[in-house]
Amino acid sequence: MQSIVLPISLFALMSMPIDADHCHPPIEQQQAQYIVGYGSLMASSSKHSTIQSAGPSLPVHIQGFKRGWISPGNLPGFKITFLGVVRAPQDDFNAVIFKLPRQPEAIHAYDQRERSYCRHALQPEEIQSLTSQALPPGQWWIYLSKKKILQKPSQRYPIVQSYVDLFLKGCLEQAKRHHLKHFAQTCIQTTHYWSNHWVNDRIYPRRPFIHEPHAVTIDHLLKQFVPQPFKHIRIE
Repeated sequence: MQSIVLPISLFALMSMPIDADHCHPPIEQQQAQYIVGYGSLMASSSKHSTIQSAGPSLPVHIQGFKRGWISPGNLPGFKITFLGVVRAPQDDFNAVIFKLPRQPEAIHAYDQRERSYCRHALQPEEIQSLTSQALPPGQWWIYLSKKKILQKPSQRYPIVQSYVDLFLKGCLEQAKRHHLKHFAQTCIQTTHYWSNHWVNDRIYPRRPFIHEPHAVTIDHLLKQFVPQPFKHIRIE
């Protein structure tokens, strides 16, 4: 049996209450469980920081939902805007899915990590593999932003570069692994609400992300596909 390795901080989080069942519906225990990663969970390092034995990522296309900078969050001493997803029939974006270990605490660990979001089950027509590998059978879960706290970036809640780096690091990782030439570009182009409220915190990250070795590639992509907001990034 695979073991689950959780960071110490997560044990503290797991003692905190999460929302009622409508936000975290029960799973079908006999089915394989998959999580959709569309932000920080695109990066393997981030995915494995919650559960080390989470499965490999498969690039997918998500239909009927919109990804954007819409989820304000508070961290010790800082306020930032995270990526979130809402229902939007005419929209789509690229993402990944990865399999969870069979232990029931696995889904709970991700619920606690994404406790500002609601876990929602995707239907077969809403998800499609982007590789020659068929979509695996099971339940596919995506974390949706809570409507009551939706908010675009602002001076008080800016986009921060360290989070952008983690997101696009995951996109570049998938592009290389699965030979998807335009995957990282699509990550940017199918993400809404890029904003001039954008802080370059690479020197002193607002989140504890390590130095980003892909910084030059990431900046080139951002300058090409979101030039106006990129031009207004301020350093803090």
